[in-house]
Amino acid sequence: MARVHSFGNDLEWALSPFYDAFCHEAYATMFPGQIVSWKPSPAGLAGQRLGIDRQLRFRDRRRVFVEEKVRKPDCKFTSDVLLEYLSNDVTGAPGWIERDLACDLFLYGWAYSGECILWEWPVLKNAWDTHCENWRLNYRPLEARNDGYSTWSIAVPRPELARTAPAHRTARINLEVLPMGGQGVSR
Repeated sequence: MARVHSFGNDLEWALSPFYDAFCHEAYATMFPGQIVSWKPSPAGLAGQRLGIDRQLRFRDRRRVFVEEKVRKPDCKFTSDVLLEYLSNDVTGAPGWIERDLACDLFLYGWAYSGECILWEWPVLKNAWDTHCENWRLNYRPLEARNDGYSTWSIAVPRPELARTAPAHRTARINLEVLPMGGQGVSR
């Protein structure tokens, strides 16, 4: 039987100390000594709906808004990026890659491996807008069953995204410095 996803469980994951520490380590690794504060979206859930999970403030006083997607530690697939194009197949609500998000940067990570990629949002969005038809034809769609609806994504291989949407920054973080010392990350 296929696993049924739960928004509540996914939100619990995104608010967990491990997730928070993973993202903090990613930013600290990608921008050493440059970030003076990082905090959750100033607008709470409304901000998250706009694609703002976190606000970073840099030493030069710049503020940037970041949308974050980090795959759970039990997901060992690190060769692709899931681009959600349909959030709810019953209502037809578009997925995050189809929307005009208010974020400046987009962080995608794999908790299993400690790898993460940071894109400028317009670069990733433009790659989708330019290549989505080709990707839908050539890469596998993935259904995530929820209670009463499904969410659909395309698993785009990382080399393809590297070619069409060059990353702003990449990093591999040390999972041992995170809460639980990387425990729960089975390899």
